[in-house]
Amino acid sequence: MEEDATVTQEEPEVFTSSDRGGSVGGSEGESNIREIPSYPLENGEQIRDEHLETDAGQETCVAVWASPEDGSLGPAAYVALEETFDQTLKDLPDDPSLDAFRRQYEQLLSALKRSHESELSLLARCKTLTSQISENATKVTAALKLSDEDQSSIDILKKEVQHAWHLVQAGKDREELARETIYSLRKTIEDLNRQIEATETEHITQEAKLEEYLQEREKLLRGTYKLRTSSEIRRTTSKRGNVQHTKRRGYSSIQQSHFTEDKTSFVLRYC
Repeated sequence: MEEDATVTQEEPEVFTSSDRGGSVGGSEGESNIREIPSYPLENGEQIRDEHLETDAGQETCVAVWASPEDGSLGPAAYVALEETFDQTLKDLPDDPSLDAFRRQYEQLLSALKRSHESELSLLARCKTLTSQISENATKVTAALKLSDEDQSSIDILKKEVQHAWHLVQAGKDREELARETIYSLRKTIEDLNRQIEATETEHITQEAKLEEYLQEREKLLRGTYKLRTSSEIRRTTSKRGNVQHTKRRGYSSIQQSHFTEDKTSFVLRYC
């Protein structure tokens, strides 16, 4: 495994791109690589830290492994090649006739740098994608295993879902029945309220009639009392008249009786 390789304590060699105008694809205006320190490993491979600029403008540090197949494109060989290019440019005489050659030589060096930077970036991306693919493959394998092992759990969950669905349907039926019952009760309450209102109206009417009846009864009672009083007065007056008449008849009878007695006495006395 490449991750198990040990890193020595040797001071890393830092490569800094001198051409900031290059990009991964060779176009001008962008750069994905800031610094590339190299660490020699025991197995002959190289590990390099790349500071990449993401699309959001943030820098990320990723490890790039250079395989032994890189050959002269390894970090040390590349640094030596760059120094050779620089030394060659310095050794060129200040001859105006060599300016065109100097410019082409610098362009060639710039293209080499951009190519190397693109290679390092692509290697880093490949390594990252390989790691992600491995992780995803492991996750997929684990998920498939869990799916196979949990098939019974899935069946149980399906049964529970079906049972819950039946409960929900039964709850809906009960809710519908409750709504119908509530509607019926509301209708009954409305009918009772109308009956109560009608009864109250009838009660008010009956109370008014009762009040009229009571007033009529009072009138009749007063009339009856007056009639009774008048009748008693007439009866009393009649009784008084009868008593007086009886008294007068009694007095007449007594007087007649006394006259008869006196007459009899007189006849007996003088005959």
